[in-house]
Amino acid sequence: MTAPQLKPELPGELLIEIFLHARSGPNPISPLTLGKICQGWRALSFSFARLWTSVDLTVDHRFRTQVILLEHWLDRAQDLPLALSIHSTRNLRLTVNDWDHLFQLVGRKAEQISSISFALPALAYGQLAEIDKDWPALGQISLSTSHQDDSVFFRPSPLRTFERSPQLTKAVIKQLFLQSFALPWDNLVRLELHRAAAYEVFNAIKTCKNLEVFHITLALELQQWEGPQPFLSLTLNTSITHFTFAVQQVFANRLAQDAFQDLRLPELKSLVFRLPSKRSGENTEFYLPTPFPLSIFTPKFSTQLESLTIHSGYLLVEDFLTAILFNPSIHLLDLRRVSWDDSCEFGRRFFRPADVTRGWARPYYLPNLKNFRFEGEIDFGPEVIIRCLESRWDEADMRTLESMTFIGSGKEWVITDIHNQKFEEWNKRGFLVSIR
Repeated sequence: MTAPQLKPELPGELLIEIFLHARSGPNPISPLTLGKICQGWRALSFSFARLWTSVDLTVDHRFRTQVILLEHWLDRAQDLPLALSIHSTRNLRLTVNDWDHLFQLVGRKAEQISSISFALPALAYGQLAEIDKDWPALGQISLSTSHQDDSVFFRPSPLRTFERSPQLTKAVIKQLFLQSFALPWDNLVRLELHRAAAYEVFNAIKTCKNLEVFHITLALELQQWEGPQPFLSLTLNTSITHFTFAVQQVFANRLAQDAFQDLRLPELKSLVFRLPSKRSGENTEFYLPTPFPLSIFTPKFSTQLESLTIHSGYLLVEDFLTAILFNPSIHLLDLRRVSWDDSCEFGRRFFRPADVTRGWARPYYLPNLKNFRFEGEIDFGPEVIIRCLESRWDEADMRTLESMTFIGSGKEWVITDIHNQKFEEWNKRGFLVSIR
């Protein structure tokens, strides 16, 4: 059997659409690859500027060849907006002149670059400081280190390369201290800090006065670093509406207290905790199951909270119930792999049936809850959930709660055919019930 032949008479407009589709998605095809198919494809792909507006360069030992290709690539994009991503492989050793050459090419296109993602060694950031340009189109930026020993990189004077970026609204900083950079902080509406020190919560919130979305992942090993001291006064921010707090080590409680004990976010709508849990095989001698201090977030944070997510961690039932009691406006609650001091007490109190006396009904906790998801180990059976839902949906016809997903495990958690029949009845009435 002979291989199928490509149709040489395909219209150029159709080929362009094929090329654009090939450049999109999670595994885009390089226009350099498209240009290898045949002479016609090469001429068309090399002359169509939109194919060259996204640059994803991983710098390695072929650096000098890569720089030549990068220069041609940027030229083929003509004057269109550019998305630029440059990462270096670990342990790559380049000279100051090498990095200077690379950034001079980048600087030539400063007016066109709309997004930047850099994962570079400390030496490279030193050379990046030499670029003195305006970045009028830059809307988002991601800066991180690529070497393991650069994870606490801190510049004594902030890098001002991107300070003149009037359109910059989104920033991601990973394995670098916030003070290492001078950005137009007042413009930012979204900020992500990864592997950050606890005091940088205060630095970020005080510096970014119009921030709406703030994500921070704390790193335990950075807490002892002798850098700039945290703000000790009350920190108030009236713009943040979405806040994500994550830690990767089991000793998260002190970090949370350091980071949030004097923090006030009165306009907060969405709060996410991604907490550590003991992994199988860890040495229990050094694992202390002390509870995460959820109480420090209430009532100091917003009483208008609409969404609360807690993944992993160890909580006191009393702390959790107090937190949600101060936030009756919560519409979405997502609890996964949380450990409790008494999961039986959690089930008895949180799933307490709604009060249907005197002709009206009101759940004791979260009367405005619409969507609830739970996943984890518990010490009670499905009857507790069923009784709660019966009081809401059967006895009082309360339709505030629309969706219930409950994935339980434990010796008491046994679902029978009778339970499944009840769940199916609720699904037929329009509720979304998945309990297993």
